[in-house]
Amino acid sequence: STTDDDINTVLGGAGDSDLDGLLPAGQSTQDAAVLEFDFQFGDGSVGGDLFFNFVFGSEEYIDWIDSTFNDVFGFFVDDTNVALVPGTTDPITINTVNDVANSGFYRNNVANTNGIPNLGLDVSFDGLTTVITAQALGLSAGTHTMKFAVADTSDGLLDAGVFLQGGSFSNEPPVPPPPPPPSVPEPGMLGLFGIGLLGLGLARRRRVVA
Repeated sequence: STTDDDINTVLGGAGDSDLDGLLPAGQSTQDAAVLEFDFQFGDGSVGGDLFFNFVFGSEEYIDWIDSTFNDVFGFFVDDTNVALVPGTTDPITINTVNDVANSGFYRNNVANTNGIPNLGLDVSFDGLTTVITAQALGLSAGTHTMKFAVADTSDGLLDAGVFLQGGSFSNEPPVPPPPPPPSVPEPGMLGLFGIGLLGLGLARRRRVVA
């Protein structure tokens, strides 16, 4: 069974069609957590650029990478996802950021992983991304839509979440916090992120313990 510290809450909730569109064919989401609102720059008479920092984490790491349990986060501005793996057009999922794929943006946070260093971060998720900047450039004047969504994929187990860095929403690129030294816990991490959306999901799948 899963370990005692896994975050697992099967809500039995619906997925999200926009997130489904970020996944490979045949994969679909469950227990989606979604926040949507409109925004404008100033009084709406001008446009601009939008930036913010986020960290994605999941209990699916690392046992379930390259599987259909491909938890996902999307940040949609005017229906376009701008939360991407840096330098690529890939969305943020278990299968696009892990210890093999785009590993420079991955932080392992669980032991018994065949020698992959465990950073021992002060957060439950077994794996997380580094701090990543989402950006939407050249937005026009007027009102725009903003949507954050995170969800489990293929079942509601082994939850995922995203943390948005407080104060990082800006019309100029934010400066990410420096990473902790290797093998040093990061107790202040959750304090950096003022908003948490959890796509939650109870355990029936077994973890691999090496």
